[in-house]
Amino acid sequence: MTDWQEQTLSVTFALLAGSVVLIVPGLAGLGASLPLLVAVLGVGVSLATLRRRLAELPPLMGQAVGPHARDLWVGPVVAVLAVFVVEPSATAGELQSIGGLLGFVGMVNYFLRPLYLFLFGLAGRLLPNGHSG
Repeated sequence: MTDWQEQTLSVTFALLAGSVVLIVPGLAGLGASLPLLVAVLGVGVSLATLRRRLAELPPLMGQAVGPHARDLWVGPVVAVLAVFVVEPSATAGELQSIGGLLGFVGMVNYFLRPLYLFLFGLAGRLLPNGHSG
């Protein structure tokens, strides 16, 4: 995989992680609160400190997960920012919805990867000294 392909997949992983850290508390009946958002941010900080170890994870079902797992810390940070921007006092249902939106954006990014590949390849052929792949 090329660098941009790795990066787009890492964005998907991160957004899905952000989705999980909002949906799970929402399912438990928790709404947005300062302690919850600090805890979610703590998850992000913990994942950031474990970046090197996460990058060394073995393949799962034949797929490399380490290069993407090292960037999982971004998900909880984006989740906290999303809650602050959308609704700082979100109810449990709203927290689930915000998490669902993050997951949706992550999956849209994942499904658009073939379009990215096409556009990147087209740009590589049309631009002088362009690079593709």
